[in-house]
This record gives sequence, C-alpha cells and structure tokens, in this order.
Amino acid sequence: MFTPEHLHVALNHVALIGLPVAIIPLAIALIRKDRSALLSGLLIVLICGLSIPIVMETGDGAAERLVTGEAGVQIDSTAISFLHEHEERADVAATVVYITTGLAAAGLLIMRIKPKHQYKLAAVVLTACIICAALLVWTAEAGGQIRHPEFRPAAKVAP
Repeated sequence: MFTPEHLHVALNHVALIGLPVAIIPLAIALIRKDRSALLSGLLIVLICGLSIPIVMETGDGAAERLVTGEAGVQIDSTAISFLHEHEERADVAATVVYITTGLAAAGLLIMRIKPKHQYKLAAVVLTACIICAALLVWTAEAGGQIRHPEFRPAAKVAP
C-alpha cells in the first residue's frame, strides 16, 4: 500500500482539494477584512504548497514503475503519452503552486510587519489560488487518463 503509485494518488489530493478550500477563507478575509480568516487561508495555502515536492517525487517514482512494469500492470502507448502529458502539466502546475506558496509565506510576514498591505497581498494569493486550482484539475485530468481509458477523448484511444 505504500508504493509510489498509492502515495502519489493519495497525496495529490492535498493540494487538489486544499487550494480550492483556501479560496473560501481568503475571500471571507477580503470581504470582511477578517485577519483570522486571512491567517487561516494563508496557512492552508502554505500547507498545500509544501505537499507538492512529495507529490512530485512520488509521481516520478510511480511513472518509472508504470513504464518498467514494476507496478504490476501493463500500460499501452496511449497511456504512456498521457503519462508524459501528465508530467508536463504537473511541472507547470507545480511552478505556479510554488509561486503561490511563496506569496502565502510573504502574506504571513506582511500580516506581522506591514499589516496595512495584508489585504492587497491576500487578493493576489486568492487570484493565484484560483489559477492553481484550475491548473491542478487540468493536471489531474491527464493523470486520470493514464489508467482510465473511459476518461480519454475518443480520438486518443489506442486500438
């Protein structure tokens, strides 16, 4: 149960679900000028962002095991093309999540040293979270198509 495949599938949900959840307290913080909601939202973003290196590492291990057959399943050439697509999308999404995580960390500092600007940065982090959520769904779509032919567009299904 603790193979890279299992860990990757389990851990990718931390950011995939957590970052959209962070949108709620960040929006509340902006609407109500609520520091507690802002703190909650920024901490959620930080925790989710810190999960990404583990997700990427387990994803690399899972990909290697799938391609070599070590995972115990055979994948076809179409699955391999979706695997490469998933990896490329993950690189893009991870970059944006890392930037968003850095912004959230900066937001936590700004709350402490320059509280006058905290809601301006909160708006930036909120926008970045929305972009991250879209990119993570886009990445997960390609990931699901690796092992689920029923999720694949009809034009890409191998004979």
